Parts: sequence; structure tokens; C-alpha cells
Amino acid sequence: MPPRAPRSATPAAPTESSIIAAAFAQRRVEPRATRASIVARALAPAYQSEERRHREALALARQDETVITTEQSVLADAQASIAEERGEIVTMLARRRSTQTQLARDATAAERRVRQLTAEARSLRELAQRVEAASRRRQPTTPAPSGPNVIPAGWVAPAQGQITRGYGARATGGPAAQGVTVRTISGAQVVSPAAGEVVYAGGFRSYGNVLILNLDGGYALVLTGMDTINVRVGETVRAGQAVGQMTAAAASAPDLYVEVRRGDRPVDPGRWLNARGLTAEAGARAG
Repeated sequence: MPPRAPRSATPAAPTESSIIAAAFAQRRVEPRATRASIVARALAPAYQSEERRHREALALARQDETVITTEQSVLADAQASIAEERGEIVTMLARRRSTQTQLARDATAAERRVRQLTAEARSLRELAQRVEAASRRRQPTTPAPSGPNVIPAGWVAPAQGQITRGYGARATGGPAAQGVTVRTISGAQVVSPAAGEVVYAGGFRSYGNVLILNLDGGYALVLTGMDTINVRVGETVRAGQAVGQMTAAAASAPDLYVEVRRGDRPVDPGRWLNARGLTAEAGARAG
């Protein structure tokens, strides 16, 4: 009997083929996934660090934005303040110009009055009387002086020196002196005894420079004999403020005439000047 031919292998069923294919695919995928997982774990710290830097940068940016907003607000307030100050300065300058204009007008009017008084007065006594009368007309609301005609104890001496001619002294054939004559040192500074206003400043006939001050309390001070006068009509002065200077070129010590008036009447300045250290020379009565 002839031998039988061998049978061919039976083809696998479809289900078995799928299982086999899946097994081989799983073997290929698992190494890739493993490598990916390893790489991800290795890169995780770098990603976290980068994310942290981004968060910090964002926080700083927000802080900078807050600072910028605050600085913009401060700048706006500063600009508003500058604008307000600029407006105040403009207003102040305008007021100053107006005040200067008014002062110039007042000075011109005062100088005109001085020229008129100088032309009308015939003596120093008359000049002082006219100046006092003009001052009262310009300030009608100023109360008339009251109380005894005693020079206030707080007055300072107009200059240091020695009294050479006292109050009430008479020159040969002349009227009684209504003030005192003080011999000062050369170049001595002359000051205002108290606070007040300059109502006359300038030359007058043979008396040379004459300065008349209206002082607090209704007093008027008349000074003559100065080489220079440092104040102008209408100017206010303080107690002790320099108002003039005696000559420094005279061969002998210069003389300063000091007369005090109140209510159009002379006041003896001797006791006041004595209290301030000015003594009378032999033969001269201080007052």
C-alpha cells in the first residue's frame, strides 16, 4: 500500500491570530512607555523650576505695576501742587507789583508834601509843627495823645555822646532851645529811639539834613546835624534801627540836635538821655 502524503498544518483561527498580534504589539509598546516615563520623571524638576520662575516673575510684574500706579498718583499730586504754587506765585507777584506801584505813588506824594513844607516853613520849629499837622490830616483816625508828656523809659538813645547844650538854654538874643545838643564821636551811627514812621527826611535851610519821625504814643522826634540819612519818607522804622550817620570828616566831634515833641508841644528830653548814659558837660544843663 503506498504511503500517504503528509497533511499540511491547519491555519490558525482568527481569534488566535488577534491574540498573538496583540501580544507582539504589547511587547513593542511597553519599552517606549517606560522610556517616556523615565524621561518625564527626569524632566519634572526642570519643569517645576521653570513654572516657579514664571510665577515669581508674574508676582514681581504685579508688584512693579502697583509701584508704577502709586508713583503715577504721587506724580499727579506733585504736578497739581506745583500748578497751585505757580498760581500762588503769580498772584503774589501781581500783588507785589501793585504794592510797589502804590508805594512809588505814596513816595512821590510824600516827596511833594516835603517840598511844599520846606518851602512854607521859615524855621525848624515851624517845620516840625507843619509836619505834625500834615500827619494828623493824613491819619484822622489816630487818637490824640493823652497822659503826661513824659518820654517812655523804653526808648533808646539816638546816639552816644555828651550833652553840650540843654533844653531851654538860650543863645544870645535867641529863643529858648526846644531840644538838646549832643556831641557825638566822628562817624557815630544815629538810631530811632522807638518804632514809628518817617515823615520828613531831607535838607532844610541852614540846618542841613533834618529827620522827623512820628513815634508810637503820639511823639515826634526831630534830629538835625547828620551827614547822611538812611531812610525815606513813608518808611516805617524799628526801635534801634539805624536812620542816619554823623560825619566822619569833621575836624572836631559833630553835634546832633535832638528834639522831642508831643501834641505840638516840645518835651524835655534831658531826663531820658541822662537815664541812657548821656551826661551834660560842665556848664550845660541837661534839662
